[in-house]
Amino acid sequence: MDGKWNPQKMSKACLDSWSGLSKSNTFRPLTDLFNDILAYPPATTSQKDVRCMVHASWTAPKSDRISNHWPDAFLLMNSSLEGNPSDTPGNRTSNPVHWRDVTCPFEYKFGDGNKVENRDKLIWNLHHLLRCDPQRAFAFGVTVVGTKLCIWLGCHITLYKYHSIDWFKEPDQLIRFFIFLAFLNESDLGFDGEIEQLDNSDFELRFPIQKKDYLMSTVLYDIGADSMCGHGTWVFEAHLDPMNLRPYVIKDCWVEERPGKQMEHLIIKKVQEAMSYDKFHEHFVDFCSYCRVVNAALAKYSKNLFSSGLDTGSEAIPLIREAEVNHAANYSLLGQAMVASQDSYLESGTRSVIQQHHPHPRFRYQIVYTERGVSLYNITLLLETFECLIQVMNSLLLLHEVGFVHRDLSPGNIIVVDRKAKISDLEFGKARKVADLQSLAQQPEGSSVFDTRTGTLNFATVEVVKGCYKFHPLLSFKGDPTFLYTPLHDYESVWWIATWVIFSCTLNTTMNSTIARDELFSHRAKSFAYNKFKVYGCSLPKELQPLVAILEGMRQTLVTRYTTYEIDFDGSSILDVVPDLITHLQDLVKAAKAIRIEPLQGDEGEVVGGGKVEPDKGVAGDDAGAKGLKHECDGSIGGEHPDRKHIRNSFTTTMSSCP
Repeated sequence: MDGKWNPQKMSKACLDSWSGLSKSNTFRPLTDLFNDILAYPPATTSQKDVRCMVHASWTAPKSDRISNHWPDAFLLMNSSLEGNPSDTPGNRTSNPVHWRDVTCPFEYKFGDGNKVENRDKLIWNLHHLLRCDPQRAFAFGVTVVGTKLCIWLGCHITLYKYHSIDWFKEPDQLIRFFIFLAFLNESDLGFDGEIEQLDNSDFELRFPIQKKDYLMSTVLYDIGADSMCGHGTWVFEAHLDPMNLRPYVIKDCWVEERPGKQMEHLIIKKVQEAMSYDKFHEHFVDFCSYCRVVNAALAKYSKNLFSSGLDTGSEAIPLIREAEVNHAANYSLLGQAMVASQDSYLESGTRSVIQQHHPHPRFRYQIVYTERGVSLYNITLLLETFECLIQVMNSLLLLHEVGFVHRDLSPGNIIVVDRKAKISDLEFGKARKVADLQSLAQQPEGSSVFDTRTGTLNFATVEVVKGCYKFHPLLSFKGDPTFLYTPLHDYESVWWIATWVIFSCTLNTTMNSTIARDELFSHRAKSFAYNKFKVYGCSLPKELQPLVAILEGMRQTLVTRYTTYEIDFDGSSILDVVPDLITHLQDLVKAAKAIRIEPLQGDEGEVVGGGKVEPDKGVAGDDAGAKGLKHECDGSIGGEHPDRKHIRNSFTTTMSSCP
């Protein structure tokens, strides 16, 4: 009124008329208020990227990943949607709303008893926003419980919760917050302007990297984006222009900014200098461009105070950070994210809560690889898989001889180009000379050489998972020397890859039982170090039983070599084990003969690994008509991809501190 907001109390008769309303209708006035603000005549000439606020009872957003839940309300951007979003469901248009156009989800509940459920649903929505769109750097979210409105911010680092607003007692604060959201640009709402979406109706992206424009043509891998708090890794096939048929591969991820952390392109250059470019090109995947992007909006909002920066005639809301909630790896079996107290667990290598690792800032990092091959997941002959692993062993030996360890070996990082297996992804590579292993192991615990856990957990070794040495019976009486990642751990990862392939393959159109595989990988310490591996192998088809016996021999060779090394920490006993391990792999090639398996991936176009949220069993999204991405995705067996960064089943307790 007269250019000012004029909060007015509702009459008792008006409030009584709301009794018995559903949750959707009760909170609908919030949507109407937001859209009235957008339509306010003096504001209609302003630049607005937000289209409207949508009530979910009116339409459900489409998604290329599985999700049986959508928010109670959400802000909509860049959509071809027409009509009044507050209309009845019967007036909806045929144009679907996509999750890529959704920002700032809202979750509503009546009473305080539903706080946890409300929070968990919102966290799932924030997680789903981040994993559906590589353009998304962060996202706002809102929970409303009764008259209390709380603002959240989710990103790949952690989760921020801000002070709540009582929107009955402070209606001016509610209106200011809505003004704040209504007139934010795409960047301030969490979209990364460095990645351009060329066509809003399709998933076509342009990446400007070192003054070259790479046009995305296919999604090769996106399961890495499925971790709620992690690197958010996407891998794309791309070309420099539509007429250039030479394929490149772009890895897009979020990297921690911490002391001593080196970028992958620098590690690759060091390895090239150590072994010569020709040898590197023969055994490893090279790069041609890279880009480091710092998201200014995320840096701004993650501070203690931030404001809208809008000239609204009144002070903007001081959104004060109330708590940092680290929800690393806390997932239920259905993929529902849960919030964990920072004091409820300790990370590997810490002895007290005081030493607990806090999240580091992250920046966006993109690297362009020069070769486009297929990963080990796509190989359909077992003998060819093991032949590739022999080539990998030779490449690892070369890497170790020049003084480096890989620390993240997995089938997704083994790329087959013209029947030649090459190692990719040296992001976690580290200089580690065999001659220095003894002196390094004698460093005091907690020193800078201590190796934190890295890599893909399904293929991480027993000692890496535990963060300590496991194979010398008297080690605990020697003072527990500092744990270091050695070349032996890279070799053990090869064993876990071969084992995972055998236990996960689809043979004669019949999938192996995943129960034995899950137990094997969940109890990896017992199964590998204590001679229980063969027990799990008994569940496999008879065609695969000879392979289990060979893997058992390979396991015994590794355990013997671990024990030898850990008696005196003499690195000279490590590299000469490679010929024996290659012999075991050659035996696997012979035993595999012509056994053919299905590719270890989901159906083309299927994004495997999308979780479900359980509380809304009665609400299901109609995703049948969703337009799928152009995927060639390394998928999963039994609905779970092996490169997931989170843990499931009994492994959750052991690894609950892993980021």
